[in-house]
Amino acid sequence: DTSIFDGIPALAPGGAARRDPLPITREEQIARKKWSEKRRTVEAIAKGDAGDLVKPEQALSRLLSETKEMPPPLAARTLQSIAEHHVSAGQWVLAKEIYSVLVQRYPETASAAEAYRWL
Repeated sequence: DTSIFDGIPALAPGGAARRDPLPITREEQIARKKWSEKRRTVEAIAKGDAGDLVKPEQALSRLLSETKEMPPPLAARTLQSIAEHHVSAGQWVLAKEIYSVLVQRYPETASAAEAYRWL
């Protein structure tokens, strides 16, 4: 068995080739986990993984209100992911709406650059 990493020496933590890890408090860990779970839930609803109970058009208003509560970089990535899903599903109007909101709310993010390109 060979690996792509064969021949690369192990980099010890704290060595010259490693950065010191940023300190993360317990509260930050809990908040990150909460936002991650919220993102998965919002994406599942918006992408229709909730079944026929929620139509994409109905999910749009909930999506927009839920992402307002998220940190901007996470909200932008979430909106981008959902818009890309709608593009691949051929739901152009929904994708356009989501991309438009993304560039209005989070113009400084990398996700906004992709949204501008698509729009």
